[in-house]
Amino acid sequence: MIGLIKIGLLFFLIILLVLKKLDLWLTLIIGSVVLGLLFQTPLSSIGEVFLAAGMDPKTLKLIGALLLILLFSNLMEETGELRKMLESFKNILHDLRIVVGILPAIIGLVPLMGGAVISAPMVVTASDELNLSKERRTFLNYWFRHVWEYVLPTYPGIVLASAILGVSIREISLVNLPLFLAAVGSGIVFGYKNVRRNSPVRELCEKRDLTKNLYQLLKSLFPLLLALFLVIALKVDLVYSFALTIAVLWVLYRISLRDMGRMIRKSISIEMALMVLGVMFFQNMLETTKAISVISEGLSAIGFPTLLILISLPFIVGILTGITIAFVGITFPILLPFFHSDGHFLTYMMLSYASGYCGVILSPMHLCLILTKDYFKAGLNGVYRLLWLPAISVFCVGLIITLIWG
Repeated sequence: MIGLIKIGLLFFLIILLVLKKLDLWLTLIIGSVVLGLLFQTPLSSIGEVFLAAGMDPKTLKLIGALLLILLFSNLMEETGELRKMLESFKNILHDLRIVVGILPAIIGLVPLMGGAVISAPMVVTASDELNLSKERRTFLNYWFRHVWEYVLPTYPGIVLASAILGVSIREISLVNLPLFLAAVGSGIVFGYKNVRRNSPVRELCEKRDLTKNLYQLLKSLFPLLLALFLVIALKVDLVYSFALTIAVLWVLYRISLRDMGRMIRKSISIEMALMVLGVMFFQNMLETTKAISVISEGLSAIGFPTLLILISLPFIVGILTGITIAFVGITFPILLPFFHSDGHFLTYMMLSYASGYCGVILSPMHLCLILTKDYFKAGLNGVYRLLWLPAISVFCVGLIITLIWG
């Protein structure tokens, strides 16, 4: 029981530091040190665990993968392929409702910070004839920008979850697939309620124009499809998949050494590397102090429902931070014994991911929500009236699947 109280104090400290807006990587490092001290681990041993976490090939590979994903995103933007992709979709589709949803979804294929603002001006243009309210425009742009984060390996949350659980990204993407489908479905059902199809974007393309646009679309999508094919279909390690894809981009678009060097410098994120180091340090300290078994045994002894634990911890961190890697990095190492308590542990992981991401998408701390609301000059209460039901719907899909198969 004393051990459980110590873990409760640690979790309270982490939440307090998050609310104080301390950098997440620093929060995790402080939390790891405090965890060691609470369980009477010598400072020298804490230092050894920190060094071991930093030198661990898994940590280095994870940092490399995330930095390569950032470089890939920047290259897609720099080469103009992202813009061409959007233009092709606009020219091919003829229902304005589809266009309004597809534009932010295309931007969402790559994890750009505050990416919802990039698609916002396009949504304005496409939705003018639909006479959408400011709040509905905000919802559609914000919601469809984030539907991919349940399944795409371009997002750090998926990559981090894979590293913590020790399972392939492909497995996590597959088990999260119902969440993605629920997000798309609920976005359509609730986002377009009482919205009628208006005049088409343009007259039907001539066959020649349609062929030209389809060719441009496939050309723009090729780098992303290549990376996804290598990771999901061929099960190539994420680092090598994106390194190869970036090499193809380099040759295909004849990027100069100077421009490539500039893009590499732009993509180097010390904060991202420290974030990964903080997560791995925290996970290693949980193992070293045997705090994970303390949590599992303590909560089981007092009869605390497992489902409530799996749901509440990720949701709390998600809504407090508005960041996916925060709830994954902070809570998944703690929840490991609960994930592995049953043969269907990936289903439990999916439930926790659904709950945590529900918190993230509803969080007033979420940068995309703040920026999109401000861009459209929408009222936050009006946006939440549209947002909460689809967010809860996705979580409920995860809960129902867990209750049936878990």
